[in-house]
Amino acid sequence: MDKRLLKEYLFLAIEYTSDWVILTDIDGVIMYANNAVEVISGYKKEEILGQKPSIFKSGLYTRADYEKLWNTILSGQVYKKALINKKKDGTFFQILHTILPIKQDGKVVKFLSIAKDISREMDLLDEIKKFKYQDTSTSLLNRAGFIYEISRSIKDYKNIEIGMAIIVIDIVNFSHFNEVYGISVCNDLLKLFGKRLADRFGGDSIVARIGGDVFAIFNIFLNINELKNMITEIIHVCKSPFSIENVNEIVFDIKIGVKVLQQSDISVEDSLHKAELALNLAKKNPNSIFRFYNDNINKEVTDFVNTYHLVKEAIDNRWFVFYFQPIYDTNSLKIVSLEVLVRIKHPTMGLIYPDKYINFLENSSFLADFERILFEKALNYMGRISDETGGNLNISINISVNSFRNGSIIDLCEKVSEELRRFISIEITERVFAERVDKIISILNKLKELGFVLEIDDFGTGYSSLSYIDKMQVDFLKINMSFVWRMIECKKTYAIVKSIIELAKGVGMKTIAEGVETKEQYDMLKSLGSDFVQGYYFSKPLPFDDILLKLKSNK
Repeated sequence: MDKRLLKEYLFLAIEYTSDWVILTDIDGVIMYANNAVEVISGYKKEEILGQKPSIFKSGLYTRADYEKLWNTILSGQVYKKALINKKKDGTFFQILHTILPIKQDGKVVKFLSIAKDISREMDLLDEIKKFKYQDTSTSLLNRAGFIYEISRSIKDYKNIEIGMAIIVIDIVNFSHFNEVYGISVCNDLLKLFGKRLADRFGGDSIVARIGGDVFAIFNIFLNINELKNMITEIIHVCKSPFSIENVNEIVFDIKIGVKVLQQSDISVEDSLHKAELALNLAKKNPNSIFRFYNDNINKEVTDFVNTYHLVKEAIDNRWFVFYFQPIYDTNSLKIVSLEVLVRIKHPTMGLIYPDKYINFLENSSFLADFERILFEKALNYMGRISDETGGNLNISINISVNSFRNGSIIDLCEKVSEELRRFISIEITERVFAERVDKIISILNKLKELGFVLEIDDFGTGYSSLSYIDKMQVDFLKINMSFVWRMIECKKTYAIVKSIIELAKGVGMKTIAEGVETKEQYDMLKSLGSDFVQGYYFSKPLPFDDILLKLKSNK
């Protein structure tokens, strides 16, 4: 076929194809546009020629998006992407766009743009919604998208008993970071922070960037404890340093505002605003990391988070200290063992007693670390007592009910050397038998096989032990102080104390009466046959140096 005719036919094919064809020079100036460009864009050819493709710019893309396009084609690579452009009348259209660099003598001299119109109204909705509702810098939802997604989600939970909360997070003094590191570094910091939140919470929650340095999370929770844990985890996630290229690791503080949604909260936007009001209150208080819009919840969660950080810091820094309360032989009044009582010695708050943290600790993930420290310190003190007094003395350690329920106490005890086990009393409260009795008894018997001494505290106060006491190899029953305090005035209580002592003797166990505060109580317990006593009448709990002096003088 004649080459001239072939070129004419090819030109006609290009001119009348339904696909978009544009030719530009190296600077992007349009040299040619076929009929399809007119049809798709709404512009006449004379309005297009001599212009740049930016005439079709939709405004939905960032400068970085266009820079990526130009860097690709200027390097001689083909660029292919679905793009949203704007027609002359302002409406959007979408094309599957391919830009081919044309080379001459190995150098890019022109660009050929070939595109297929893939515009359909429904096809555009998701993409348009993305740009309407997305923060282009972090790829998270923006404020409008956050409100939109929450509004969609809460419809699914309308008739379900479930908790919902909006959590707003602000980076403290972010303007200072802009001054020190510059805008570019701080933009990277925001991206990393957004990614960290999305990676940790994005699966179960809705995460957004709703302002310059303000992020937000919509979270669903089954109970208040789940919400407490999430607030704690957000604080923990933000503690780790952020690494940015050519910059030292950056650490920043945050403030948090929280609004728990009620059934009456029909406006998501209003609830978000209330979370932001709570955030402002937190920002005004230098001693508060977070604030709840609801005062009652605020106090409850504040106490929880404060306790969380107290326990975590105490474990990390080993702030736990021992106080020792002596246990005496009732007849000779010689010290036969020491009960360990744990305190937190805080560098600024001073001595903190267990009632401030023990309930939290027993039900937290810190329990295993705490009891490991407890055993390590107990063994260390046993060695020091032996060195100072020339003999070993039993030490009684209180172990959490939960360590028996999950069986972790066995692993802990097996690490103690065999020669020391007989000097350690494992003390548990009677409430451990509230459930899974057979398993608990099995664990107790295993500890006895390992060589430990076993004590049941608060015997008779919570659960009936008579039905299984013959199955346990327990050494001591501890008579609760409430019985000791009332037995003088109350005949029934006197009868209970007497029965516990007689029961123990009958099954080969010994008794320890705790909380003895008067001579009258001591005399009555002695007459009833209690084997051992402890309480303020004899000695209050003492720090290590003081207990050493008492042990030396008690010989």
